[in-house]
Amino acid sequence: MDKELHDDLGKELPDAEAFQAWQYFASVGGNDKDRMVTASTWLLAFSGAIIGYSVTEGWRSGKYGAIIILAILGMMVSVLSGCVTLMYCGYANRNWAMADVIADLKGWHDLVPERRSRVSVRLEEKRQTGTPIWPAKWANELSKAEDPLRRLAPIFRWFFWFSVASFILQISLLGAAIVTKLRT
Repeated sequence: MDKELHDDLGKELPDAEAFQAWQYFASVGGNDKDRMVTASTWLLAFSGAIIGYSVTEGWRSGKYGAIIILAILGMMVSVLSGCVTLMYCGYANRNWAMADVIADLKGWHDLVPERRSRVSVRLEEKRQTGTPIWPAKWANELSKAEDPLRRLAPIFRWFFWFSVASFILQISLLGAAIVTKLRT
């Protein structure tokens, strides 16, 4: 962003309005994340149910044609889950980036991931002291603030990779059903 425009925007918006705008964009980003978790969880659960049914009932009854159809449906659901994850990630990241711009314009550096204020530095120093047990260390790594325009939040990465794994399982199921059907 042009430095002159950046400075003008920071001067034009009073602190109270800027805080309300920051709060709005930050909370809308969080709501987008929550909607993604809900939608993708349901889609991945449906994909998992297809896998479970196909492996247990479908295989036992020898209905390989039905398994093939279900595997194709499961692949489509897995792709949809991945797309929903990335779509909501884009929405959330855009809103979080807007919140970051507002915080940066107003000099609220503790609210901007790439800026290092005294509080952020002290927090990082505190994280470095002592030896946390592995779950705490892992949680600290996952909770580090990131620039939303450069990196996906961990929850989006996890759901995207769950969607990819589900897709791979569906392809494996499809391949196994086709080979089994051809052999019988």
